[in-house]
Amino acid sequence: MRPIVAAPDTPPDRGAAVILEKEGMPSGGIEMYGKIQIRNCERGLWFRGNEYHELLGPGVYQFVSNQWDAARDFVEVVNIARDTKFEHPRLDSMLHDTVMRDALEIVEVGPGRRALVWKGERLGWNVGPGRHAFWRDPYPLRVEIVDVGRSRVDLPKPGASLRIAPARRRPLGVG
Repeated sequence: MRPIVAAPDTPPDRGAAVILEKEGMPSGGIEMYGKIQIRNCERGLWFRGNEYHELLGPGVYQFVSNQWDAARDFVEVVNIARDTKFEHPRLDSMLHDTVMRDALEIVEVGPGRRALVWKGERLGWNVGPGRHAFWRDPYPLRVEIVDVGRSRVDLPKPGASLRIAPARRRPLGVG
């Protein structure tokens, strides 16, 4: 068993810590039991001491701990089917974990370029410069980096195209 707990704001059906006082324990002795279920379309981000610790795949995780601290261990559950584009304030530190890096498609877009990210056969995102992350599951992804100077991009379907309007610069005004 792994010592993990559900985040305090986790809905009750997703798993939550249950505090039980057991008979025979000294006064004030508390033992914690709980479980968290991660469905096939979800991933769990396990944090320990507010630092990313591990990516949890689908399954049921149980814990027993007599020294539980909400600030020490918590799991953030992410729906990868609904939120294919992964945005997290700790993304850079998470990418040091090889399992997490393998689960994500990392797209680095340089200045003057855009990335067209296809989710299956549909255009899902048109993203600008920067680092972007997308879950590789449950949909097949395809990334195409295009130069902003191009005014037309050929799409996978015959005869279809996408026009890219050049970025407009607005003058900075006072007032």
